[in-house]
Amino acid sequence: MFDCHPFFLPFLAMDLKNAKVYEGAPESKPSTTLTISDEDFIELAEGKLNAQTAFMKGKLKVTGNIMLAQKLAPLLKANAKL
Repeated sequence: MFDCHPFFLPFLAMDLKNAKVYEGAPESKPSTTLTISDEDFIELAEGKLNAQTAFMKGKLKVTGNIMLAQKLAPLLKANAKL
């Protein structure tokens, strides 16, 4: 799906209302933006890093509607195998 180095995650825009994922900038202004390093994202997806802990330590930055960001947690827990 994405052509990139196996240890580099590209900039992804997810439109959860329309169930679409884009590589690159979003088509419209995002409601919520999450900023996290590649390594921390992998740890988050594997369940080795708690999202709240990452946020409190500054590893995860959220701009926009933080309540929408909390709705992403079940997506990471469903099948956390990369």
